[in-house]
Amino acid sequence: KLAMLVEVGQALTGTLNLQAGLYDVLEVLQRRCDALRGAVTLLEDDSGMLVVEAALGYPRPAGRIRYRMGEGVTGMVAQSGAPAVVPRVSREPRFLHRAAARGQREEEITFICVPITLDGATVGTLAIEERYVPGREADRTVHALRIAAGMIAQGLRIQRLVDIERRKLVEENTQLRQELQERYEFDHIIGNSGPMRRVYEQVSQ
Repeated sequence: KLAMLVEVGQALTGTLNLQAGLYDVLEVLQRRCDALRGAVTLLEDDSGMLVVEAALGYPRPAGRIRYRMGEGVTGMVAQSGAPAVVPRVSREPRFLHRAAARGQREEEITFICVPITLDGATVGTLAIEERYVPGREADRTVHALRIAAGMIAQGLRIQRLVDIERRKLVEENTQLRQELQERYEFDHIIGNSGPMRRVYEQVSQ
């Protein structure tokens, strides 16, 4: 799985757009892990729900998909902070939409989901679906996915730092504009006609 992890790192560092990087990560997992489908969920601060930020191989939904903490296998992984392996999706009652999954897929599917943790807290999940192979151990895949999830967490950390700096710049810019407007206020100057005001505004700029 070393080549996979190298490509995951490249996918996340190759763009400043975290969501685009997540899609690239899922494409790497499709190639390197023979994943049929994959998804990344991130915890939404306002609602406290898990939101699917990137998904590959699934039908395109009409809107954003959300899970409550503890809902389904994905929600349970986020709630417990422990990975989960569902060897055969059709036999797992906790797997959401399993009836529809059976209707769409003739082959058995294995579902593997790991938490994405940042500063000791779960902030999302990384999951893939692969073909069920009797007797195949999922330990190596789980281990690789956990490392990949750690890389995603670092990408999320960088994204949050960038957002904080961007907000600071916007606030500083707004404050500076207000200070300049107060400093170069021309209301008290004689000759406050429309043409003269336009002249003053040009001087201010």
